[in-house]
Amino acid sequence: MEQTKIWSHFQNRRHDVFSQAENRHRFLLGRIPRGRILNIGVGHGGFERIAAAAQREVYSLDPDGDAVARIAQLGISKAVEGSIDAMPFDDGYFDGVVCSEVLEHLGDDLLTKGLAEIRRVMRSAGELHGTVPADENLSESEVICPCCGALFHRWGHAQSFSQERLRKLLDGVGSAHIERRTFVHWPSLNWKGKTAASLRMLLATFGSSGGAGNYYFTVRKDG
Repeated sequence: MEQTKIWSHFQNRRHDVFSQAENRHRFLLGRIPRGRILNIGVGHGGFERIAAAAQREVYSLDPDGDAVARIAQLGISKAVEGSIDAMPFDDGYFDGVVCSEVLEHLGDDLLTKGLAEIRRVMRSAGELHGTVPADENLSESEVICPCCGALFHRWGHAQSFSQERLRKLLDGVGSAHIERRTFVHWPSLNWKGKTAASLRMLLATFGSSGGAGNYYFTVRKDG
């Protein structure tokens, strides 16, 4: 099944799914170095809005032309349509790159080429900051198309990352630091949701896979 159709649906028709990403976006913006930033994967433009409010210079890259056009019209980012494995930017163009909740959507070949491209477009000592779901069991979110019988991940995920696997992949970009974190948008939760989220955060603090959450990674380009 064409995974890009899934993500295009959410980006252009189900904006509500991005409502809980604000804390994650603020966290990443607070850690990415100043200078020219590339955000890969626009979603609903949440990161771009926060960055614009902080007067940061941001470029956006996404393969979905409709999502890119929407962000461009808002005037909050220099949005460009393109693929992670063939970015339309010069070598060393960016001081920092944000790649949050993107890598899990890529097939093996696209993942390898995409990380190589991220390294290429970052300046020497530039930084990559991002997140992926931590130790995701892909089969738990598998659904079936009632029309054709195809099985697919409900969010279009194609990769699962352990901390060890993620580190090996990021070694090709530079010196990596990885930690487990849980990002929660508290205003959207009732008391049961807040209790569950607090428990997940506690488990994540002690490195338990039961804490689910995300791996936050930062990579400094060597050379």
